[in-house]
Amino acid sequence: MNTINDIIKAELELRRLKMAISSLNNVKEKEEIIKSAKQLDYDQETAVMNLLEKTDKIYDSLVQENFDLLINNEIEFDVIKEETKTFKTHAIKFDGKVHDDGLFYCHTTETNFTFLNFYPLSYVGLINYFGEADIYIDEKESQFFTSKTPQKFVGSINTKGGLFLKATESSSEVSGKIYVNTFTADLFSGDFVKRDQFLKNNSKIRKMLSDYRNNLS
Repeated sequence: MNTINDIIKAELELRRLKMAISSLNNVKEKEEIIKSAKQLDYDQETAVMNLLEKTDKIYDSLVQENFDLLINNEIEFDVIKEETKTFKTHAIKFDGKVHDDGLFYCHTTETNFTFLNFYPLSYVGLINYFGEADIYIDEKESQFFTSKTPQKFVGSINTKGGLFLKATESSSEVSGKIYVNTFTADLFSGDFVKRDQFLKNNSKIRKMLSDYRNNLS
């Protein structure tokens, strides 16, 4: 676990890197420092999140409330975009998050390119208290004579942020080269009170993180 001294040192180093980036003219060197700064910023954000969860009761209460608001056994996920590839393929990994409109958007980040066609039956993942998720293929079946593409999923989120999706509707394609690129869902199933509270909590949590980091010295 990062100590408060580790966190302060990392924040100061990040500020130094940002100053260095603005003064560099060498493109390659600049790109390398930007990459290092992004990784350090991610690690720093994670460290501060973990620290505040353990030391700040208000922060932790907002975190727990958001996890509770996400619990839902009746989520519908709709495909809103597809892509075509040369080889038979389906998504094996998605990244998703709740946007400012309160809806969850998920995009393919990795596909399976193979001559052996399969149909994705289910996906599993983990969602955090910001509504950010990583989702991976769980079950699939081989397709020898048909080529189906999922059009709708049903899913749930449990008390630990576990995310589960199962394909329930599909379309048939002759080529077998179409895969799901983007799908969306209302994680709160039309409960606007829960959705609004979740978004308000998100804003409060992010402000607390930002204020804490800005006050490090």
